[in-house]
Amino acid sequence: MNFEITNLKISSEPISGTIVFVTFNVDDQKSMISKTIKLNAPTEENFTDFNEITEDKLISWVKDVLGDNGILELEKELLEKTFESNLEQKQVPWGKNKVTKEEYEQAQK
Repeated sequence: MNFEITNLKISSEPISGTIVFVTFNVDDQKSMISKTIKLNAPTEENFTDFNEITEDKLISWVKDVLGDNGILELEKELLEKTFESNLEQKQVPWGKNKVTKEEYEQAQK
């Protein structure tokens, strides 16, 4: 699973330059999903200056917040997305009220 940080939302509280929300993409080379997660608030002792933060550091913070269960849920969501993208919709051969692909997709929302 590959993580890519795509957006940050920062605040001046509790410390100026505090990253509050991180938006990231995660992919397994077959599917991709985008999520936003709220980071744990830093303390004076563990605060990292905004200009010293790397993408790898942010990814490790995201994974810490997600925990093992959250990471497993992302993997499950990617597998489901890949599985669903490989399905083909078929009309029932006996019905007069056939559903179009657009109608089916609209009903799934």
